[in-house]
Amino acid sequence: MGRKREKEIIKHATLEDLNKKIKTEENSVRVLKRLYFIWFLYKGDSIRDACEKANITEPTGYSRLDSWNKQGYSGLLPNFSGDLKPKLGDPE
Repeated sequence: MGRKREKEIIKHATLEDLNKKIKTEENSVRVLKRLYFIWFLYKGDSIRDACEKANITEPTGYSRLDSWNKQGYSGLLPNFSGDLKPKLGDPE
């Protein structure tokens, strides 16, 4: 028997819509992996089990679930905003 899920998931899309997104995002491995994590949750897996299946850590899983719950699909898209600041100054 499965354990009770620690945190509920907000279903921003139907399972059918999620399956369609998965098929259209197969070229984007990052997004696809994140969609599968959400798909596992939709199918009733616990967060721990979904994390194991998606090969991510539990803190990452909780972060992805929070992003999904707040923004839906767009919360799963990579956000590469800004560059890291160089640690070394400009050579003189």
